[in-house]
Amino acid sequence: VSVTWSGLEQTSSVAPMKKSGSITIGPPQNAVYNRLGNYNVTVTLEDLEGKTLVHTKSFKLEAPAQKIVANFELDTNEAGTNKVKEKVSGKNATFSLVSSQGRLKNSQVFRAGAVRKAASLEWDGSEKGIIVAPHIPFGTNGQFTMTGWLQLNDIQNNRLFGQDEWFGFTMRDGDLYFGQADTNAGDTSAVQGAKSVKSTDVTFKAGNWYFVAGIANGEELQLYVVDKANVTKPEKFTQSVSGSSINPGRCVFVIGGQIDRNCKGYTYDDQSNGHTGTFDEIRLYDRALSEGEIRALALMGA
Repeated sequence: VSVTWSGLEQTSSVAPMKKSGSITIGPPQNAVYNRLGNYNVTVTLEDLEGKTLVHTKSFKLEAPAQKIVANFELDTNEAGTNKVKEKVSGKNATFSLVSSQGRLKNSQVFRAGAVRKAASLEWDGSEKGIIVAPHIPFGTNGQFTMTGWLQLNDIQNNRLFGQDEWFGFTMRDGDLYFGQADTNAGDTSAVQGAKSVKSTDVTFKAGNWYFVAGIANGEELQLYVVDKANVTKPEKFTQSVSGSSINPGRCVFVIGGQIDRNCKGYTYDDQSNGHTGTFDEIRLYDRALSEGEIRALALMGA
């Protein structure tokens, strides 16, 4: 049995079968899918008498769509307004680019993005959260996924995006955290403790694009970091949360800010946690994505 996965051949021998049977062969270890799109799998069967049968099947590698509850593409704003149209729970919705407590300082907030060569949203850390969306229900069963592209100007301390007080992504002293803030430590700006996972040995570089994904699957938190310069090699980090109640909360969803206990977007007065950089293609799923699906999402920036 010879199986060719888009140009990479894998051969396996099986015992003769008198009547019928089956064999399963996965893609070879060196199979690299470096783009979304169509691929071919060719299966060649050869019997002991030298007779062959060739069958080719096509498959499409695409971004996962099942149970996606929000997709903030951040591509453009409505003409003459500071609002963007996005898709939440399968419906189009309009969100303000600023919360009621802040305003944009730079009118040119859209620039070249990480995905589809379209636009993305950039700001300088002075705003109170570019997008403050109403509560988005997802993850109530403890399984959910948050993903997005980010480009950091400040790699030390950044509120990135998340929901509730606080469940989401945060940069802290050059490390990326995904999880729930340890409020018992008296510091809600740090996502630390048993309900968070931290990137280790990842050197973030200012100005580079990174794809990040945070997953809760009921047993552990998973954090993926993918450098746009090498999208086929994601870094993965895990933290067991067995016995812990993990869900993204019931507050508003904020991009580029943080959330207080009154569920309002804000940043600290000294702006030390205001995001400085760019976001693109932020997605929320009401399920835990597989590693293959995370790889597919990362390839959107290839």
